[in-house]
Amino acid sequence: VFPRPIRWKWGQPVRIRVTDHDWKDRVVLDIRSADGEPLALQLLTGDVWQGPNRVSFGSDFALPVLPRVE
Repeated sequence: VFPRPIRWKWGQPVRIRVTDHDWKDRVVLDIRSADGEPLALQLLTGDVWQGPNRVSFGSDFALPVLPRVE
């Protein structure tokens, strides 16, 4: 649970960093969205893996539905 709502705008990067404070503040997971990724917020939905480390997120983010091109 995040202490406050995430405020994200289209095209902003997302970084997930998890630190183990029990072992000398070791970073166990550090993932960044690709440069220019317009939907980087989708990293906060589902499981994120880096090697053997996994973080699971749940959110109400859904990919936007674009109107049909006529």
